[in-house]
Amino acid sequence: MPEVKLFKPTDVEQNYNHRGTSWHEFVNEKDDSPLASGTTYLRDSDFEWTLWYDEMICIDPGQLLEVTVDGRAYSLARGECIGSPTVPSRGIGPPALL
Repeated sequence: MPEVKLFKPTDVEQNYNHRGTSWHEFVNEKDDSPLASGTTYLRDSDFEWTLWYDEMICIDPGQLLEVTVDGRAYSLARGECIGSPTVPSRGIGPPALL
């Protein structure tokens, strides 16, 4: 039987790169899981990426984020989530930076 894993924000050491992101993967194929899971912390960051899988984005309370998918912007506020199917281009960052 697979082991249950508990992840707490206090267990994550945030190490930001030059783009203002700190990525932490919790579950992936090494865990024999069909689903990957992780968290990304953003600080004054904006970037574009190509996504080859479906994704769920949840916003930590007190944060603001804007996700752009195929040219359409979606603003997310504290506690909100967005589910995004695989699409060729998107951007992510605070609304003022996109």
